[in-house]
Amino acid sequence: MTSAEVLIRYFAELERLSIPYVVLHSYETLPDRVESDVDLCVAEARLADALACRDRVASEAGWLVTQTFQHEIPAFYNVLADPQNPDQYLKLDVCSHYFVRGRLFLRDTDLLHRPQRFRSFYVPCASSECLYVLVKMFLKRKDPAPFRERLSRLQALDPDRAQQLFARVFGPNAGQLRDWLARPVADWQALGRMLLARNPRTPWQIAAEWRRRFRRLAEPTGCSIAFVASNDAARSALLHAVQPLLVPHFRRQMVLRFVPQRDAAEARTAIPAPARPPRGTLMSWTKVLYYFARGWTHWLARQVPARIHSTCILFDQTFDDLLVDARQYRLQRITPAVKMLRRLLPRPDLIFVLDAPAGIIPNREPGVALQQPQRQPAILRELVGSDPRVVIIQTTAAVPEVAREVYRHVIQWLAARYRNRMAFKAPTEQTVAAQNDWPRVGRR
Repeated sequence: MTSAEVLIRYFAELERLSIPYVVLHSYETLPDRVESDVDLCVAEARLADALACRDRVASEAGWLVTQTFQHEIPAFYNVLADPQNPDQYLKLDVCSHYFVRGRLFLRDTDLLHRPQRFRSFYVPCASSECLYVLVKMFLKRKDPAPFRERLSRLQALDPDRAQQLFARVFGPNAGQLRDWLARPVADWQALGRMLLARNPRTPWQIAAEWRRRFRRLAEPTGCSIAFVASNDAARSALLHAVQPLLVPHFRRQMVLRFVPQRDAAEARTAIPAPARPPRGTLMSWTKVLYYFARGWTHWLARQVPARIHSTCILFDQTFDDLLVDARQYRLQRITPAVKMLRRLLPRPDLIFVLDAPAGIIPNREPGVALQQPQRQPAILRELVGSDPRVVIIQTTAAVPEVAREVYRHVIQWLAARYRNRMAFKAPTEQTVAAQNDWPRVGRR
């Protein structure tokens, strides 16, 4: 099932349940072409029902919910995906009131006023869309020039209500919206200052924003993935093939090579054994302790914040590489130390061990094979052990096919994490979880 078909089903389910909604912007190509996030506003009282519809539609389509997180007080970012086809996914940003950084700017009643039918779904009326675009333009710090013509056209379609909303959101002293639209865009900076001054954070908004942030800390939506292999070129080739497949499911990506730091060009090629002799035993153990300490400090300083901000962390090298090929790092007699210390380091969420029978690992191009030196096969098998996070990947196929298999494992893991987190909520809480995340919004 395609992304367009799943989106049409979602709209139909919202209408079947009489859930008021509008697609806020960038709807001109919908539902035939889904080119970006689909931003929806639904009535505050039905937000939890709209999120439940998301799960039901995904299940009926054979899709999985891979991500959902609360990025504003009443706004949830969701990713739905076909586990068999990386090209088919849907990103839904569902909100009720329009909050940015804990400030309320537009209520659901403002955005859902007299929704207009557009093809098979609903969009805001002209005045609602005008104010939404204007407010978002300032809050996202975008250049006003490209929006001027559109704002003028929307304001002209419903000037009275557009002015009413403008005065309430920007303040009664802001003047006339039509006059501002006629002025040079360089003068509009004053409107941005009026917008923030008119809409300060209230005490309950501050409390709700801190609760939201605490939940993001408690349930990070990022993921760490490591690739372990005895062939560096094959591992890097697979990592680069997997990266674009995982882009829709995370806000950003981070590729880490635990040590030593190499430039990108060198990391994409096989790394030969160093010509210089290995260090002495004492210096080798000292380096292992240094790598261990560095692993912890990097995890605390960079990886934990990245996971909170929905980052996919991909490890091109890990501490386990010291076991796979110690000579690459000019180390010797370090196996006992590495085996002990690796258990004390934070482990990735998923570890893919690349296994190539008969010594073959496919190279970057489809159908081209790279001979794999059989270094430390026993160590690779030992790393697998009984750890449920470890997945053995047979790399006899071409790189794109292997990358799709890795993609399927990651998607299944993300969906399982989402289900496990929902399972912690009591059945009655699952239906009203979203509604309990913020106080009711009163009128100003």
